[in-house]
Amino acid sequence: AIVKVGGVPLEIPNTYQSRYGAEVGLPTTELELLGITQIFEKRVIDQYRKHQRRKGTHKVVQDALQSIMVDEQWHLKWVKDQLKALQKKHGKAEVEATVERYRAIDERVYAEIQPYENEPWKIFGQESP
Repeated sequence: AIVKVGGVPLEIPNTYQSRYGAEVGLPTTELELLGITQIFEKRVIDQYRKHQRRKGTHKVVQDALQSIMVDEQWHLKWVKDQLKALQKKHGKAEVEATVERYRAIDERVYAEIQPYENEPWKIFGQESP
């Protein structure tokens, strides 16, 4: 979609995902993997929705984001169902605590990068893309 509308994809070496990984490390259990996935994908869908609704977003980009969000919603529901099933093994309190831990980490990481949302290259000290 970026190329279709005449844009050039930017290589961003210090991504949200890499910051997230530096904060939490690699998940080592199924519960951690599903917990981090749920929180991360909710954030991603929220960002796509904001971008889709932003004034001036090209229709091609809006359509691409919609297609991605439909797929992500299905996956997010699957993750939610798996987390619910894990409550039998780990208990509801442990599942909720794990998800909450990742939610708190997500909030910290997002707070770091949010000021650069409209100009992501500035996070690296660059004045332009």
